Amino acid sequence: MRCQLSSRLCLLISMLIYSTLFQVAIVSSALADAAENQAWNFDRDRKGTIGEGFTSEVGRWEIVDDTTAPSNGQVLAQLAENPSETFNITLVQDADLQDVDVSVSFKAIGGTIDQGGGLVWRARDVDNYYIARVNPLEENYRVYKVVEGNRTELGSAQVGPSQGWHDLRVIMIGDHIQGFYDGQKYLDVRDNTFEGTAKVGLWTKADAETHFDDFHAGLAQTALLWQSSYTSMVPVIDGELDEVWENSSPLMVEVREAVGGQNPRTVVLRALHTDDRIYVSAQWPDATRSDMRDPYVWNTNENKYERPARPDDQFALEFPLSGDFEVSMLALARDYTADVWHWKAGRGNPVGWVDDKRHIISQTPVENALAYAMGGRGTIYIARLMDGGVPAYTLQDAPQQFTGNNVVDSFLSQTPSESLADVRGKGKHDGNRWTLEMSRQFNTNHDDDVILNPEEIIHCAIAVLDDELYWRHSVSPLIELRFLPKATQAP
Repeated sequence: MRCQLSSRLCLLISMLIYSTLFQVAIVSSALADAAENQAWNFDRDRKGTIGEGFTSEVGRWEIVDDTTAPSNGQVLAQLAENPSETFNITLVQDADLQDVDVSVSFKAIGGTIDQGGGLVWRARDVDNYYIARVNPLEENYRVYKVVEGNRTELGSAQVGPSQGWHDLRVIMIGDHIQGFYDGQKYLDVRDNTFEGTAKVGLWTKADAETHFDDFHAGLAQTALLWQSSYTSMVPVIDGELDEVWENSSPLMVEVREAVGGQNPRTVVLRALHTDDRIYVSAQWPDATRSDMRDPYVWNTNENKYERPARPDDQFALEFPLSGDFEVSMLALARDYTADVWHWKAGRGNPVGWVDDKRHIISQTPVENALAYAMGGRGTIYIARLMDGGVPAYTLQDAPQQFTGNNVVDSFLSQTPSESLADVRGKGKHDGNRWTLEMSRQFNTNHDDDVILNPEEIIHCAIAVLDDELYWRHSVSPLIELRFLPKATQAP
């Protein structure tokens, strides 16, 4: 409809309508996200009642005190002393999920017939669902399907004694079930008995008295598909995307803070390959260019150069080498080693090189590792090791007198060698974002590097550090890198 009012009033009305629609979209998105990802720690629930949002289907479920709980002292407990074949179950009223990532902390308190308990998902009712549980009396971790009240074992693994608090987690995508105990994957089975969205909940058997805390349920995240296109012409690694990249298919990847999951930003990835080499580009927003690491800064009062801490912008692409790979380095109860291409704006970038490294994540102390205490839940040891050889930079001494510059780079460029000369890379900042290009051979013939086989699906992840250090970084979900054959063009 044509506006009959003044142009300024029309503009104001349009802005108001747009603002209202935008706010509605945000609220709708937030509500959808809340419906798909929920968490309960039971600390605000009234003692003696069941947790808010839960239904007491079978058993006696109550909020009780537990000063040892991972959260602030209240838990959801199963207190019934039922006969041996009774399955005690509570379901969440408003969490209907199909591909699910569900987890809980639990502590076995007692029980002579049975002990422990576990997670329920794809539950149609109290007689039809999947269950993964730990039984401390039997020292095993099992996944079952319950059909019309009859339980069938799908997988089993032995676990150690279960005194104190432990973590259970189940991820089911399609017909694929993976069960984790204290962060370690023990179960990996397939079953398609129950499909479609259904309830999640908690479970015990018979007289098992069990405390539950920090229950989480959300959509399982499938890996992002990243396709590399074959190219006969290779791009110039200079931080500027030339016409060769037009043959690639861009992938939009959202990265979030590794701790807290806040501040999402979008990284655009592209990949090309020849018969023996891969080329990768990444673009991400960054309002400030930080291309010096811990430079020397002139102190006029002291009449000398000092070296305060100042991070440079960084980007990392990592591939699993061994162990149970996780996109976050702060992974409790997971041990793995990753091959990391670590680009640093203030060090290797000036001469076009990327640090080739390994990250070792361990639950026990390892050489050259830093310890990270995880709020009383455990300690993670992380070693960041350079590959063999000489890096593309070296630290220089501070100037002994004023050079005419208030800020002086503390690093000198040099020629890298051996395995530290595997990854070429150059990034450029245009005032609003970084554009980075990297390249490496599929097989470097170095033991500290992953071999990229173009016939296989390669798992990987990325991280962005915007004026940040170490664990303060943003990470992506899991990514699957697939190489398209010569005759195939990316869509």
